[in-house]
Amino acid sequence: MVAIERLGVASRHLDLLAHHLVQEWPAWYDEAGPGDARADLQAWAHDRPALPLAMVALEGDVPVGLAALKAESVASHRHLAPWAAAGWVRADRRRAGIGARLLAALQAQAGALGFEALYCGTATADTLLARTGWEPVADGGHQGGEAVRIWRRALLPSLVLPAGRWLLRPFVAADAPAFAQAVRASSASVGRWMDWATPDFDHARALTWFDACTQARAHGRGHEFGIFTPAGDLVGGCGVNDLVAKDRRANLGYWVHAHHQGQGVATAAAQALAGYAFEALGLHRLEIVAAVDNMASQAVARRCGAQHEGTARGRLQIGGQARDAQVFGLVAGSPPCPDH
Repeated sequence: MVAIERLGVASRHLDLLAHHLVQEWPAWYDEAGPGDARADLQAWAHDRPALPLAMVALEGDVPVGLAALKAESVASHRHLAPWAAAGWVRADRRRAGIGARLLAALQAQAGALGFEALYCGTATADTLLARTGWEPVADGGHQGGEAVRIWRRALLPSLVLPAGRWLLRPFVAADAPAFAQAVRASSASVGRWMDWATPDFDHARALTWFDACTQARAHGRGHEFGIFTPAGDLVGGCGVNDLVAKDRRANLGYWVHAHHQGQGVATAAAQALAGYAFEALGLHRLEIVAAVDNMASQAVARRCGAQHEGTARGRLQIGGQARDAQVFGLVAGSPPCPDH
């Protein structure tokens, strides 16, 4: 019986897996190669909701397969993310469905992290990928004298956060028309504080933003969400961004469609997002930064229980002009502080 599980930080199998990786890809991982098998495995072996990570196939207590989910893989396609990589199945256990199960596990992990697609660059696994629903999308050049093909697997993100009467989930490409329309309709109010929100915001710019969100999520720089009604209507956006992993802190921001402002959307979204940032992402501090005359955003910060910590001179750039801002802070485990 083969079990598929996360390669955890306490795994006893790192040395054996490193040996198998060196045998499978000697040009990369042996002493003369540029890779370090054990260092890669240590980077993949953790229990955090973040990339990179790895899934291991265990028969009893013996590893018989491995696959990693990484932010980058094929150098010519760094704009895509995330990637299924380092797929290995022990020679005597191949053709037993283990590779397909490892791929399915990576797909589940990628969906749980909010990605809408998973990519793989390979010269050897085309048959497996085609059989399990992947589609070829590009030529990835050559590796070791063999042609590499880029494959894509569409996913349905399973990361959905309840937020009062609304839901938060990562954006997918199909949201682009609604996103562009919402930004255009809200340019007078939202654009006053967020200068990307212009009256000519279009579908292409929405897709470019979604791609940037995917890259930020893959590299641990930020986690952006759309705010939706249960019926699927887009009413705004929110996110934790400018994430500094070393200090376990990030910025928390939000905006609301002009037609839905004044209904508590931003407060519900910010509270849900703060809970996710502290509990799932392991952050310790969140900052809400609002221009000194953006009273609506400051009110949301206060309703979330954030403490006003002071005025930062020239903290924001809006329309090419430096603007003073009010800074509010939320700290994990601390009760809401009254604002003085």
